[in-house]
Amino acid sequence: MAEADFQFGKKVFFLNPPGVLSDVAATLGAHEFEVYLVYNHKNLARYLGKEPHALVFVNIDEGAGEPEWEAWIRGLQSNPETSSVGIGVVTLLGDPEISRKYLMDIGITCGFVTLKIGAAKTADILLKTLEANEARGRRKFVRASCPPGTAEFTVPMGSATLRGTVQDLSTAGMATWQDSAAELPVGSRLKELQLTLRGARILLNGIVVGKHAAEEGPDVRVVMFEPASLSGEKREKIRSYIRRVLQDEVNRRLESA
Repeated sequence: MAEADFQFGKKVFFLNPPGVLSDVAATLGAHEFEVYLVYNHKNLARYLGKEPHALVFVNIDEGAGEPEWEAWIRGLQSNPETSSVGIGVVTLLGDPEISRKYLMDIGITCGFVTLKIGAAKTADILLKTLEANEARGRRKFVRASCPPGTAEFTVPMGSATLRGTVQDLSTAGMATWQDSAAELPVGSRLKELQLTLRGARILLNGIVVGKHAAEEGPDVRVVMFEPASLSGEKREKIRSYIRRVLQDEVNRRLESA
């Protein structure tokens, strides 16, 4: 795997996912894997040429007949631009002959998962598969660049309120621009920091751990969130925002693939 893949991890695509995989995808996201739900196999095949180390789980029950999915998967394997993509199959039908064909004859590398075993067991199998394929890379947290107008923060500073814009975000912290010229030294504790993510408000604490010059505008501050101030509900709100931002970006790229 290339150095960049270790650093940033791999995108994980579920193609034509059935309803149960929405809950499974949320579980995978909670373990900081970068998961996408996609529905256009032709655009995805073209897009994967730019993501040659991605992982794709194909629902062979939907969108086309099983022979067409076999041909689509073999097409990825035979194309030099996509031959390194990891491929798995998900299905509601536990046919041992079809399982043997995909695992032994076609040679998929990410497993043949029968969904009727339930969401919890499916999530467990897929978590182990993603770990085995080093899908997280060296990155501990999924992060997203925040589209303009979707992520802002305020924090009380004495008698004033400091406001700013979130540049990028993970459940561990954020990079920000502040709207005022007030100095915010490294080491500053930001108590009762309020994030506003597409209208959802999250109250937590943070610490300024670094700053660096931006290409344009004010310096960027790097803020780490205090873990004790993050409940499970708050983490899920942040993850939900990140998933939506990343999914929207991939949708745009797929449309132009």
